[in-house]
Amino acid sequence: MNNKILVIFFFTLLPLITFSQPGKGRGKHRKQREQYIQTGYASGDSTTVKKKFLHSNILLFSGGIGEDYALCDLSERFGFNTNLNLSFHYYTHKGFLFGLEFNYIFGRDLRGESLHLFDHIKTANGQIINMYGEYSQYYLAERGFFAGLKTGYLRKIGKNKAHKIFSTLSAGFLQHKIFISVDGNNTPQIQGEYAKGYDRLTNGWASKLFVGYAYLPVYSPINFYAGLEFYYAHTYNRRALNFDTGLQETAPRNDCLIGINAGWFIPIYKRDVKKYYYVY
Repeated sequence: MNNKILVIFFFTLLPLITFSQPGKGRGKHRKQREQYIQTGYASGDSTTVKKKFLHSNILLFSGGIGEDYALCDLSERFGFNTNLNLSFHYYTHKGFLFGLEFNYIFGRDLRGESLHLFDHIKTANGQIINMYGEYSQYYLAERGFFAGLKTGYLRKIGKNKAHKIFSTLSAGFLQHKIFISVDGNNTPQIQGEYAKGYDRLTNGWASKLFVGYAYLPVYSPINFYAGLEFYYAHTYNRRALNFDTGLQETAPRNDCLIGINAGWFIPIYKRDVKKYYYVY
């Protein structure tokens, strides 16, 4: 009986004696534990936390506003216009961009033939009579859009990676027309199907070049760009007949725009999930 008590007592105290005495083995384990915790890995119970980790490739959204001036054949109808643009990019670690863009074009600066669309149906004092025998209240404006695929490059300026030269080339589709709006919807001779005889709906394949400056630091809420842009489009009038001239417009057109554009980047970075283990 006494021997059994001694054996039990010995094996009960042995772990306490072993772990309570500092030694080489214990010190070695403690050192390893500290190293593992610093690097994020150790054996034992674990918890999972998120740690920001910048991947090589990121998603990059942008939105901006521009002011353009019509050139080439487009200057015969319009002058200055404004465009609102949205873009989606895939930005690689080597600085290349691939993406999509959409620009909505609008303005009130009409010129040339756009100012004389209704001359043949106006009264002697330059008014249009509506369905109630009153003077019609209407206005004309420019409306259009550009949509396309884009590729580009962000090249850092000097040693600061946040400052970059931003250049893109887009290929897509450009459309523009004369927008006719009538107050009270009471002038059928220039509305609905009849409006199609005056609006000069024109579209065709187009390209767009942008060159400017971009400020794009990592993990910063301040990301923007600004620069010059140029559009070139090979277009055609898509209406069967222009009512004001009585002629069909079939000749190809060269429509151009040049202007400035500025906007804001919204980068989306991926996050890496790592496991941290702790020993107690």
